[in-house]
Amino acid sequence: MIIDDVDRLDSAEFHSLLKTVRLCASFPRVVYVLSYDRDSIYQLIAGSETARAAAFMDKVVEDEWVLPLIPHDKLVKYLRIQVPGPATGRPPRFIDDFNERLEEALPPLRELLKTPRQIKRAGIALSRRSSLCLRLNPFDAFLWEALRQREPLLYDFIRQKPWIFRADAGLEVDYAVKLLSDAEERKKLIAEIDSVITKSSETAESTRQLFWTLFAKETHSSEEREANEIRLRRICNSRFFDAYFLLDTGEGLSRPEQLDTLVMELNNATEDGAVRRTTTGALKSAIEGDWLDTWTTLMSIYGEDLKAERVRPVIDAIHEFHDKNLDPKSSRSGQLMRGLAELNIALLLRLPSHTDVLGAMSDLLTKTAALPLASVYAHVVQHGQHHGNLVIQRIPDPKELCVEFDKRLENEVMTLGSEVFKQPAHLRTLLTYYTDKSKLWAFIQKATGSDASNWARVLMFYVRFWDNGFTDVDSDEIRAVPRDVVNQAYRSLKDEKAWGTLSDYEKRAVRTFVNWFAETQGPGDKNDSKESPT
Repeated sequence: MIIDDVDRLDSAEFHSLLKTVRLCASFPRVVYVLSYDRDSIYQLIAGSETARAAAFMDKVVEDEWVLPLIPHDKLVKYLRIQVPGPATGRPPRFIDDFNERLEEALPPLRELLKTPRQIKRAGIALSRRSSLCLRLNPFDAFLWEALRQREPLLYDFIRQKPWIFRADAGLEVDYAVKLLSDAEERKKLIAEIDSVITKSSETAESTRQLFWTLFAKETHSSEEREANEIRLRRICNSRFFDAYFLLDTGEGLSRPEQLDTLVMELNNATEDGAVRRTTTGALKSAIEGDWLDTWTTLMSIYGEDLKAERVRPVIDAIHEFHDKNLDPKSSRSGQLMRGLAELNIALLLRLPSHTDVLGAMSDLLTKTAALPLASVYAHVVQHGQHHGNLVIQRIPDPKELCVEFDKRLENEVMTLGSEVFKQPAHLRTLLTYYTDKSKLWAFIQKATGSDASNWARVLMFYVRFWDNGFTDVDSDEIRAVPRDVVNQAYRSLKDEKAWGTLSDYEKRAVRTFVNWFAETQGPGDKNDSKESPT
């Protein structure tokens, strides 16, 4: 006769059971097998007096066998059966992440989940929330549930202070958010978490190791690391924290799902036209739902999974969309257009060859309708830096692209003559990205003449306005301006009577320049020299 879970009885029930077994022990051909946890039974019999409890059990139990731990390979096999891994059809990155992190976490997991029953309990809990958990990171969902069951005090501590790992939306001045940026305060909180683990866990070291694989101790992470957290829907990213902890699906989870689905559709498309139509449809849906900025951010992350042959038609679709559907004169649309341009630059890195990059960039430079937006692409061509990625490595000889953009500036900006000073965005693009500097300054000198208002608009790009009201000349930038151009500007502006038509903002810039010139170049007009001022 097998009697299981003896350690679940209270003291009275336990002694009643032992009495019954002892009275019936003499029945022929009957053997009683009692299944129990020894430590729990000893506690039940004599509290902390282990020796007295052992002596008592020796009078009741004739032979005692300790069950061995389940072999490692069988435990792992059972864990994989019971714990839901990545669902079929999900991107391969989830499968790779699950297998890699499970392998790394097996030693401490073995300490936390020692028996098949404990593993099965975690699996059952996850299966009851499968519709949600299968949309999250499978390993994080499993490990968080295991910690919830095996370390309830730790889980409760985080439940009462969730802002330690994610700030509440809209509470920028909340004290909790301040903690996130306060290194010393955060260090205290981390020590407090470690203290909770030490005091409440029987396997403190393993629990600590597992817990800090879920959450980062650092408050700041790189863009690359954060992008990877979003791609894998990690619990440590504030976008997904509530989905794990509060079982809240929300937009934080649905938006990444939509992008994952979109990328899979694009990869499965049979021809470029279908890719462009699908991308355009997704962009229209995002702008109608007022989440195009979020779409752009997420697409730059999930675009890593695009097949190389699908990247160019996606770039073309985004380019066509921001030209036809957004108004560059609107500040809101301008921000969205710039975001889409930055997305296209990120996608350029996914093109398979230098030739493909050159072809795509040439189209973006010369065919983008809004010239200031085309300058976003020109900046990458000339400087090669974009969010930490050296795009210039994919453009080994950018001179040809620079010449193409110069021709566009000549045709669209320089032909305006003095009218260019009425279009600040065009003037800024010309001053910043036209590469033939001698031709540039010859044009500026001719177009401005001695007109103070025109020179004031040129100088606006060389005077810095600080938040505290202070203004100064950007010496690094103006050093690149030929001295004869600086002298001509000074001669046109030194007399305040010529400032009559200027706005107050322009007058501040001109006054700053004139004072700078007097202080650094000495009194009076300077000889017209081709040398740059020092």
